[in-house]
Amino acid sequence: MNRVYELYDAVTPEDVRMVANAYFADTNRTVVILTQEEAR
Repeated sequence: MNRVYELYDAVTPEDVRMVANAYFADTNRTVVILTQEEAR
């Protein structure tokens, strides 16, 4: 159990930035726009 927390402590802000830049890029996203139809 303590090993898991040691691994968490080893993660640096730069590690988080590197992963975020790899996965949260404009090319890796899907945009959905939900609209409501007009009432008749």
